[in-house]
Amino acid sequence: MNSIHRIGLAIAGVVAALTVASALVVTGYMRARAVADQAPLSQTATTGATGAASPASTLPPETIYVNPAPTPVTITQTAPPGAQATPPVFRPGGRRGRDSGSTTTDR
Repeated sequence: MNSIHRIGLAIAGVVAALTVASALVVTGYMRARAVADQAPLSQTATTGATGAASPASTLPPETIYVNPAPTPVTITQTAPPGAQATPPVFRPGGRRGRDSGSTTTDR
């Protein structure tokens, strides 16, 4: 494919995605408006024609007890003194011969 076709295909894909996304947003907005418009009607239906509150709204509130979350346990582990690694000991000098100026390590 030519590069112009690839660019056209990419633009068409972006336009299609934006069209679908905007349709979903508008649909959600319209449904929310419909629910908001219906809310006052449902409140007037529960009070009745006399204006008295319905029996469901006169019930006492229900108390729900929830156990508190347990306190987290903090675990701190330290290495025993004998298990710690000893640092290497560097001595100047080293083997005699071709690398007489180098250092060696002993553990």
